[in-house]
Amino acid sequence: MDKYKLGEIEKRFADMIWENTPVQTRDLINLCAENFDWKRTTTYTMLKRCTPGDTMEIELVLWSSFN
Repeated sequence: MDKYKLGEIEKRFADMIWENTPVQTRDLINLCAENFDWKRTTTYTMLKRCTPGDTMEIELVLWSSFN
């Protein structure tokens, strides 16, 4: 498996998710708007960037944040 190194913003984003877990998507979008001044689409883009692989991994990240 290739090593994946997160950049500073990706790390802050991942930390924010884990600090607020469980978090619903709408709440995550609001947190990103407040902390990073991001739009909804930027939040989804960052979710994709922080989950290397396919859509299944993104669904697992979202699912785990709901439970």
